[in-house]
Amino acid sequence: MDITYLGAGSVKLSGKNLNIITDPLVAGKADVVTISGPSTVEGKDWPIAENALRIDQPGEYEVKGAMISGVPAQLHIDEEGYRGTAYSILIDGVNVVVAGNISGKINEDQVEKLGQVDVLIVPVGGNGLTLDAEGAAAVAARFVLEVAGRQPADEIPHGEGRASRALLEEARTTLAGALG
Repeated sequence: MDITYLGAGSVKLSGKNLNIITDPLVAGKADVVTISGPSTVEGKDWPIAENALRIDQPGEYEVKGAMISGVPAQLHIDEEGYRGTAYSILIDGVNVVVAGNISGKINEDQVEKLGQVDVLIVPVGGNGLTLDAEGAAAVAARFVLEVAGRQPADEIPHGEGRASRALLEEARTTLAGALG
């Protein structure tokens, strides 16, 4: 399984039998597209390739041997309720949790539903806009990959975030060695 950083909070998970894109910036070749909440561009929907399965709400899904579990989560714009979704994606034996654009806190029930996590992918920032350090720490993961929640990583001024293609490449190499 490969993880490719696509910019902002979007990644592509490539398994033996399918490709999954999370919170896409542009329509890309994928079997499945997961959406964590409303589009970040006002008045526009998420760009999704014509033949891709759109998963944009909590539930359990099985696609080409991968298990995708959407767990209800609170968005930073929610005063109450759960309009966002965090995803647990079991692909090629690796459980990847994509936090997406959820608020800074995650409760024990959500952590339990996400299962045993190998890789946690979380947008950087916190400040109530994305999962903060405390929320990310609640999810016990073997590896944590930070991605930029607001803009492509190449555009982040130095010191504002660690997300970069080089970081993800280093993590992918480490992950491949650790998981066999």
